[in-house]
Amino acid sequence: MMPIIYSVLSDNILTKKWQEFFAAENFKFKTFKNLLRYEEEIEICQNNIFSIIEIHPEICSYEKAEDCLRRKKGVLFFAVGSIPVNDSMIADLLLKGADDYIILTIAPRVLAAKIFAYIRRIKLQLIPMEEIARTCDRKLEVNLKEMFVAVKHKGKIKLTKKEAAILYLLVSNENKIVNRESILRTIWKEKAERINSQTLDKYIEFIRKKLDSLCGNIKTIYGRGYMYKSEIVNSKVTKWGTRK
Repeated sequence: MMPIIYSVLSDNILTKKWQEFFAAENFKFKTFKNLLRYEEEIEICQNNIFSIIEIHPEICSYEKAEDCLRRKKGVLFFAVGSIPVNDSMIADLLLKGADDYIILTIAPRVLAAKIFAYIRRIKLQLIPMEEIARTCDRKLEVNLKEMFVAVKHKGKIKLTKKEAAILYLLVSNENKIVNRESILRTIWKEKAERINSQTLDKYIEFIRKKLDSLCGNIKTIYGRGYMYKSEIVNSKVTKWGTRK
């Protein structure tokens, strides 16, 4: 689903320019004259929105920007225009949950490319999850709703909510690398920026212990993330018969 872009900007000419560009690119683009109207709208909207809010005394002060972050839905970009905003303010907003910031002189095509790049990174969040994920060899099945993993010949193993979500994500993308950023954003959402990378490693360790003999199927891809890859065990014939 194509995201909806919400903008709250001080420059009407720029707003119109962006509106025309994104309409031509088949984006849904909505503009708001003030922050109040924008906040009323996001209360009833879905999560697949990109918000672009200008840091400006007449639009959104630094203090109001923090309030926007508390009500945040979807992806939030702050825009910097003619009003000076120092680096420490920008860094603080990013640390508190803003997804990015842009300069208002940015070309619309570059902004669109940024949005598409962001969609690629978080597409796993935007796609509604089914309740069950199975490996290709049907030896493992993750039930997201009931929070367990069923292993062939071993039965059900109970998982915590986070363990189930992480394993579901890996199994749903079997044989593909799922990068750390995607896992953190999908599982922890707006809190992802505050989650230590070692926390994810610890959850992977817990999951591996529970999978026991299948623990090796969760591969660590150093510098990138993790991958679930079912191991093919070759059968060996002995004088006693076939064994694995």
